[in-house]
Amino acid sequence: MDRLCAGLSAGGVLRGVLLAGRETKPMSRRYTRRGTALLLVLTLLVSMLGAALPVMQKSGAASGTFATAYTALLEKAPVAQADLERDPYGLCRLVVTGYGGKDYGAVAAAVTDGLAILQYDTPLAARKAAVQLAQDGATAEPDSLCQLETDTNLTGNLCPWAGEMVGTTAFCARRQIPGHRVVIAQIDTGFMLDHPALQGRLVSDGIDLSGDGRANAAYDTRQRGATYWHATAVASVLAGNTDENVKILPYKVVRFGTDTCTASAVLATMEDAVAKGARVLNMSLSTSQNRAGFAAMMDKAAALGVAVCCSAGNVGAQISNRYPSALPQAITVSAVTADKTVAGFSNYGDLVDYCAPGSHITVATMDSGGAPAATTASGTSLSCPYGAACCALLLSLHPDLTLDQLNALLQGSAEDLGDPGFDPIYGNGLLRLDNLTQTGTTGNLTYTLTLPEGTLALTGTGDGADYDRAAATPWALWAEELQQITVADTVTGLGNFTFSGCQNAVFTLPETLQRLGAYVFENCKGLHTITLPRNVVQVGTGAFSGCSDLTVRGWRNTPAPRAAAAAGAAFLPLGCVHNYVCQILRPTDTDPGSLTYTCAVCGDTYTEPYAEPQVLGSGSCGRGVNWTCYATGQLEITGAGRLSAYSSSAAPWAAYADTVSSVFIGQGVTGVTGYAFADMRRRFCLPGSCNRWRAPLPF
Repeated sequence: MDRLCAGLSAGGVLRGVLLAGRETKPMSRRYTRRGTALLLVLTLLVSMLGAALPVMQKSGAASGTFATAYTALLEKAPVAQADLERDPYGLCRLVVTGYGGKDYGAVAAAVTDGLAILQYDTPLAARKAAVQLAQDGATAEPDSLCQLETDTNLTGNLCPWAGEMVGTTAFCARRQIPGHRVVIAQIDTGFMLDHPALQGRLVSDGIDLSGDGRANAAYDTRQRGATYWHATAVASVLAGNTDENVKILPYKVVRFGTDTCTASAVLATMEDAVAKGARVLNMSLSTSQNRAGFAAMMDKAAALGVAVCCSAGNVGAQISNRYPSALPQAITVSAVTADKTVAGFSNYGDLVDYCAPGSHITVATMDSGGAPAATTASGTSLSCPYGAACCALLLSLHPDLTLDQLNALLQGSAEDLGDPGFDPIYGNGLLRLDNLTQTGTTGNLTYTLTLPEGTLALTGTGDGADYDRAAATPWALWAEELQQITVADTVTGLGNFTFSGCQNAVFTLPETLQRLGAYVFENCKGLHTITLPRNVVQVGTGAFSGCSDLTVRGWRNTPAPRAAAAAGAAFLPLGCVHNYVCQILRPTDTDPGSLTYTCAVCGDTYTEPYAEPQVLGSGSCGRGVNWTCYATGQLEITGAGRLSAYSSSAAPWAAYADTVSSVFIGQGVTGVTGYAFADMRRRFCLPGSCNRWRAPLPF
């Protein structure tokens, strides 16, 4: 799968202790390391943040089976921390992929889908078990530590520029597509759960899988420093750049009094979050070890369509072996400044998918007394949640987006920075959600799809393309989300299945349409009224099938009434496209004669003075039977006898099929044979058989 990308940056990144290898992307240029100090700035929280925000839930979220087993495992761990540089097996714990069921003396285990975390009594027991597990074909790696990077704080002010830069502010203001609920699982330190910036945005008080044994993900109010407000800062970026329908599920994996967490805790958290239905994971952490374990968990997340957003790291160097950010399933985000240049602290390289603001970002925190506050911070920990917010907003438009579709949207709307196309500094470019426009062609027309408004416009001259099914249209993915569809007045035809399934859209159609294809509005359940212009001459089969409570407004003597009847819809006539039939009353001694025109559809009539009509053609059409076709549209058949049979040859008036609007048959004509009028392409009328000049009736 192609790599995805995301992110912004803030107070810091959980950094791996060791380094390892990863899949690579093509690099377009080399990067000269820039030395720029990280900035973390504390300021008092603006008092208005506490007002008018709803109260969040206070109950903790129950852990899943794997997370519960992992929590029990930690209770049997002989040590909570260890010097892993001295002994990589110091935590007495293994992360095993391809696990077959043999634990070789483990005192506790947490197992899910071929991934196992095994706890042993001693480092030696873990080391021996790793050898035996490898002989069984499994990959057994010692559990490792991830470290939180922190820096100095400076006073700063709230700055909306970052949301404007990535377009999340414009996205939320412009959206017309109703938002679906999306949960972002944030894996981090402890949270200040009652911070005003987070009110109403948390799914619950969260889960602690750090080994501290807490009932929720709350931070320790007795401790201060960036280690303890990191999660609150990141969460405020997530909350501040998404709609209310996007919620945050807090996970605490960093133990109190430390700036590290174990890779096994992160893996257990990822599994639990995916099991709980989170669609986005936000992780500002990494390690140089446990690649196999993270790869297995990332595969599981990807299979379920979960976007995993990771920070690139704050070392300011080319790093290619940080996990999970270096894995191909991750959306890895580097940091840029307000002027869209790379931040000096941001890592770079082929692991980077996108970039986002990460320098001097105003975030939520707590002051030295434990009260809510705000800080200006820098780091890829803050660029990462901008990426997660972008993913969540797109998923809120369409929760069934696949990771490939999500990445295509992110990449298609990203602003290219640096070298053209992908480069190792900015990845695929700056994340932007204010430029979500898709254009293309359909037949002779051009279409423009705009998100998050959910509008579709067809422009150009001529007809759109025919499709063999609804799923074949270029906008099929967004059919149910479309809110407004507009067709330009230069469009003359809409092909088969064009708007099939656009059930919530309101349509604006021109009066230039001449053809509506089959199933063109199939299952458009939000279509309650439609006006068909008078020049529509074709409405295909099932054009309105599945449309409930539909009223068709249109003109008599067009396909509109028949289309309405076929759909079981009401028909509201706007008028009649008259089909006038001429009755020729020749002069007599007492009557000067006249040409009387009567609409065969609605009965409208008018009379003109008699003038001998032009004869277009005439001749014999049977023994004793003759025909005459007039320019007035009348085909007159007179004489005494039966018409000739025309089953194997065309009737003599076939050349005037486009002209004939009425057929008058004299009283002496005793029979009309089959196929006599088979080639008539216009609607025409026949008079009654008793009187030659009886008012014509619809044929």
